[in-house]
Amino acid sequence: MMTQLQNRHNFIDFRLLLSAAIFAAVLVFSGCATTDSTGQTGAGQAKTDATRTDAAARSRSLTGGADNACIQGDCDNGEGTYLYANGDKYTGHFKNQKRDGAGLFEYVNGDRFTGNFSSDQKQGHGEYRFKNGDIFSGEFKDSRREGSGSYKFADGPIFEGEFTNDGADGKGSLKTTGQAERSCVIKVRSVYCDQEAPRPTN
Repeated sequence: MMTQLQNRHNFIDFRLLLSAAIFAAVLVFSGCATTDSTGQTGAGQAKTDATRTDAAARSRSLTGGADNACIQGDCDNGEGTYLYANGDKYTGHFKNQKRDGAGLFEYVNGDRFTGNFSSDQKQGHGEYRFKNGDIFSGEFKDSRREGSGSYKFADGPIFEGEFTNDGADGKGSLKTTGQAERSCVIKVRSVYCDQEAPRPTN
């Protein structure tokens, strides 16, 4: 009877030891290293994640994402190219980190301005090409079309005169091939000539 009890006790001890060994092995193998789907572990994975983050940040800067970026030249005091977060791009002269001097501003919507800047503002003579093909050439003051200039429609007619209210209003004459020059006005971004349908401007 004693032999049977001792054998049974030894069997239970063996089962407990075996369970403890299996549990310890599971802990060792699962806790030693964390591996991702690429097979990298520990510091190697951290380095890969950092590289991906840096690449994403560079991509955002160069494609007009979250950050503005000077992508070429000297955008502090010199000539350079600056890409804005919304996709607009300026190429030209800078002074104290502002657009200053001759430059080209390309809007993400397809419009383009070529002319002079002062302290980030369009100033003096410039040409603004709209994406629909219309062109304004004339004077700018604080980035607004103010003063003498011409507005050429994509289909040919040209309005020449004085512009106010950022080009929304003005007074001058309209020239059309094959027709006599006539006096016209601009009101709320439309050219009005006597007995003619108004021509919308930008």
